[in-house]
Amino acid sequence: MKIFICGSRTIEDEKWIYSEIEKCIAENHFTDITILEGDTNMVDWIAKRYATVHNIPVIEYASDVNYYQRHKTMAKNCDFMLVLWNGEYADGLHDILMAEKHNKPYAVRLKNNDRVLTDSLEHVLRHNKEVFRFSENPKEVFPALRKAINNATIQRAYTDSYWEEGHNTGSCFWVMPVKQGKDSSEGSWGCFCCYEEEISIEEDVVMFYLYLQFLKPHYDTSIKYTCKSYPEPEFDWWGYNLYTYESVRKMAAEMKEFSKDESLDEEAAEFYRTLADRLLLMMERQPNWDYITFEGP
Repeated sequence: MKIFICGSRTIEDEKWIYSEIEKCIAENHFTDITILEGDTNMVDWIAKRYATVHNIPVIEYASDVNYYQRHKTMAKNCDFMLVLWNGEYADGLHDILMAEKHNKPYAVRLKNNDRVLTDSLEHVLRHNKEVFRFSENPKEVFPALRKAINNATIQRAYTDSYWEEGHNTGSCFWVMPVKQGKDSSEGSWGCFCCYEEEISIEEDVVMFYLYLQFLKPHYDTSIKYTCKSYPEPEFDWWGYNLYTYESVRKMAAEMKEFSKDESLDEEAAEFYRTLADRLLLMMERQPNWDYITFEGP
């Protein structure tokens, strides 16, 4: 049994990689194993180390061959593929596309701290594999995959999609224009809020209807926060998330376009249309503020 073990260059957790290799072998009752190794990244090197420790033969493919060509060859020559993917980079996606092209049995194990993305991607891998079959080019597949992930995220929602005017003290995100002070000593952690424009959106609605589709792609890590003492390097589910007016206009335009998707029911489509219009109105009424915040509960 020749197993091609491959994965994303961001995955470096040796303990996790060992565990996934062992689970794959046990679940499939593999015997007489040989591991194919491409000398590309930590997944490859750790897989080779695992093979050495367990006295498993290794077939090495020269790293002086183009990465994609090398992986095409290994996919063609293997009996089974184990893809350790972060769910976002093209390297792991390319390996899945090669497994589909050559009709090879394969398993995908996801390692990503973003639970919303991981859950939705696992749903796509179980129920919508055709998205991986129309092209072997990751650049062509990624837009279709993103749409499938967005749809899977919405389908997993168990709440009505809505937003409301004003400040809901429940488990809601609060959305309004803000200005930042020079530093966090200027009261309210240096953040001044335009409460008269505030709207509230249920946390579950943000999670399933907005986060992966709009808030995550437009999250700007270059913004320096003075409105909280410990700025997060990624979207903060419990604090301020600042978006420039330009970014919010782009999101609003994308929401309106997304609302036309035939897979959405009318309630969800209306949610996107009305929220987009409300965000645009918010900025039109308050043109001199710096950002729109999506503040977690």
